[in-house]
Amino acid sequence: DSWVIAASVKAEKWYSEQRSQIHNTRRKSHRDGNNVTIHNYENRQENEDGTAEMRNAEAIMEYIRDLEEFGHVDPGAALIAYNTILSGWARLANEFRPDNAKKSEALLYEMIELSESGKENCAPDVLSYNAVIKAWAKSKRLNSADRAEWWLRKMIDGTCQQ
Repeated sequence: DSWVIAASVKAEKWYSEQRSQIHNTRRKSHRDGNNVTIHNYENRQENEDGTAEMRNAEAIMEYIRDLEEFGHVDPGAALIAYNTILSGWARLANEFRPDNAKKSEALLYEMIELSESGKENCAPDVLSYNAVIKAWAKSKRLNSADRAEWWLRKMIDGTCQQ
């Protein structure tokens, strides 16, 4: 969880800097009578926005998967690892990183597939669904509200553990 917290702290700082940069650019463009807005956030580096820390957290999850392959199964470890990663991607999601919602959704689908194949320790719970809903809500994509509502309905319909 410490990698996710570190990623979250970096992401908040990075997000604040991007919003400030856009605000300052817009203010300058209005003074100059120019409506051009420059978006440098697409050229960000991984070490500035928390993505590198999320990669480290994902590496820990891979380690847990490897342990399970060799028969070292901790019933709660997989679910905790998945929920930690989902929570991290949800924390990092915003309009500058619309792909984070897709990443969290793909991870939830992975959890569902694993649980349906017999790995009950990977079955998504309410926290899993809430993280994906939060990621979609924060992504501000055109279809994000629909995706968040779809996952909410899926959770309410009883397809997740309590």
